[in-house]
Amino acid sequence: MIDSNDTVFKYNKKANMYSMIEADYLMENNMESRNLFLFLSNDEGDNYFCRSFFPEEKMDYSKNQASWTLLYKKKIDLSTGIEKVLYNRIK
Repeated sequence: MIDSNDTVFKYNKKANMYSMIEADYLMENNMESRNLFLFLSNDEGDNYFCRSFFPEEKMDYSKNQASWTLLYKKKIDLSTGIEKVLYNRIK
């Protein structure tokens, strides 16, 4: 899911007033004909961590969220230091 280029949102908890999820970002992906939601937060550095992850059931958590346009994504293997560009629209 994180390697995909699907939709990324700046998560606004107020747009889902019944949700108790505290997160900074929401990623939406479709896998096996189901929408999946991944909620992320970041610490004071450049580290991101998962807050919640589940398939869509009754509520579309992406509704009324501000979507972002992905321009560049790089994956770094922390054990080897090898970097791989997954997506680049900056060229």
